[in-house]
Amino acid sequence: MLPSTNVAIRFLTRNDLGLLEAPDDWPTAVLIVNGVATATNVVVNIESTGKYKASWSNGAWSHGDVLQLEVTVAYDSQTYVTIVWDGEINTANSGAEFAKIAAINTQS
Repeated sequence: MLPSTNVAIRFLTRNDLGLLEAPDDWPTAVLIVNGVATATNVVVNIESTGKYKASWSNGAWSHGDVLQLEVTVAYDSQTYVTIVWDGEINTANSGAEFAKIAAINTQS
């Protein structure tokens, strides 16, 4: 089982005219474990224009479980959904393996 430590994933998001800026354009995120969306609270904060950090506390997941971070961005009357990170739990006690920077391009 993973410890209940906080995990943070940084990702970028943009629209066809450039980086998203307005707060109502901020992305939302869902944590998916083994293909099933979880109720884990994922908090998305802005670090700078177009750069966001999603964070959550580890749940009771085990070695071999596959985790994905799905991000949704609404822009210009369209909604874009993309997996920005995925990984398999390879160790029973390391939250550090989740540290990965990924990018999402919201152009259609």
